[in-house]
Amino acid sequence: RTIIICTHNLVEAEALADQVAIIYRGRILRQGTLSQLKRDILGPAEFEAVLSQPWEGVGLVLPEGVTLSYRSATSLKFQVEAPKETNPQVMRELTSKSASVVTFQESPRTLEQVYLNVMADAQGGSNAL
Repeated sequence: RTIIICTHNLVEAEALADQVAIIYRGRILRQGTLSQLKRDILGPAEFEAVLSQPWEGVGLVLPEGVTLSYRSATSLKFQVEAPKETNPQVMRELTSKSASVVTFQESPRTLEQVYLNVMADAQGGSNAL
């Protein structure tokens, strides 16, 4: 059974919908499942390692399909193509280099981020997020 709703409330849409369509000026710009849209628009999943103390990170070697996207003294963010395969390797690499990892978790990505990126593209601007 299919139920169609139309809303500007992206939090509501994300909570209720299995499929989403982003419409601009009467045209469907993108449609699909939330996970498909997040991957297609925002790229691979992002994971963050939070450290208990500053760490230099000298000699860190990441597996294929993992890209360092952000770094500070006490946190690192990685874009990860295949988390089930490569996240254990990333954790082993961090601990072998004496990084004091407190948490390692997926960074939440929202329908709002997808929407803003799609709309920026449709309006000829740069990505909003």
